[in-house]
Amino acid sequence: MTPADLQEVLRIEETTGTPWAADLFVSELELLHGWQYVSQHRETAKISGFIIGTLVIDEAEIRKIAVAPDCRRKKIASSLLEKSLAFLKEQNVANCFLELRKSNIAAFALYQKYGFEVIGERKKYYKDPTEDAFIMKKNLKTGKPLEKH
Repeated sequence: MTPADLQEVLRIEETTGTPWAADLFVSELELLHGWQYVSQHRETAKISGFIIGTLVIDEAEIRKIAVAPDCRRKKIASSLLEKSLAFLKEQNVANCFLELRKSNIAAFALYQKYGFEVIGERKKYYKDPTEDAFIMKKNLKTGKPLEKH
């Protein structure tokens, strides 16, 4: 992801339940220990999804992943997650964490497929609407191998 991608990324972000402000994306791009990927449509080069995370020593956190509504159910999130997990393994990351709304069944299923497990909850973590979050973790050293499609 580059600053030139931000307009399209923000377009996708607006379709999520709790969108970040543009300045948060700029801050993520400036992090020395951050990583980001976008998925682009082969023919139009239009961004169809993105993933953002941070990496500190041997732990990583997936902070945001989103796919454009008209591109969902096309394995874009899977592709972004696979690319990210492969990168993290190359960086010798031991554990990857994330949070998600308890009601986000599709995301929960995706993360479970890739070996993430629930390790806790955060009560009233999300706003608009107020909702609890699952905290999930994947051990990249001993966890389930990456799925192949």
